[in-house]
Amino acid sequence: MRKALIIAILLTVIPVVDAAKAEEEAILSTARKSGVVKCLPKLGEVATYLELPSSIYSVSDSAFSKDADNRMYNSVIIKQFSDGTTSLASATVSPYGTECDLSLLQVFTANTNCTELRERTLKEWKYVKTIKDVIKLVSEKGSSFYLKPVGSGCVAVKTE
Repeated sequence: MRKALIIAILLTVIPVVDAAKAEEEAILSTARKSGVVKCLPKLGEVATYLELPSSIYSVSDSAFSKDADNRMYNSVIIKQFSDGTTSLASATVSPYGTECDLSLLQVFTANTNCTELRERTLKEWKYVKTIKDVIKLVSEKGSSFYLKPVGSGCVAVKTE
């Protein structure tokens, strides 16, 4: 009985690991098809950071058709969470000497108002100011969150 249970668990885990690798590879293969090579490691970091293997997502890209490996590349990732909500992330990489610069923008929606979202979920972020009706928060690492009320909910934009 124990051997059957262990085998059943292993058979369940192994395909998940393979699927996770395939999902992470999707963001990289989209870039490769566009001619991007130098900045693939940075895009791999984005895939890991966004935890793409743990979610359903879609990738759309925009790249220059000529000399793509030496130009800016943008990938838009649509991620679906287990509660059915989605987020958008826009990752832009650009070669700079022997390195690659990365800009990441994420957009989330919340069914709670922005004040509640800030107090419950983003309490470690420092309040900077309110511009019109948009609340700006920053982290110790320099990332920013912008919270915009929409109806009874909130749109949150994170920049890094």
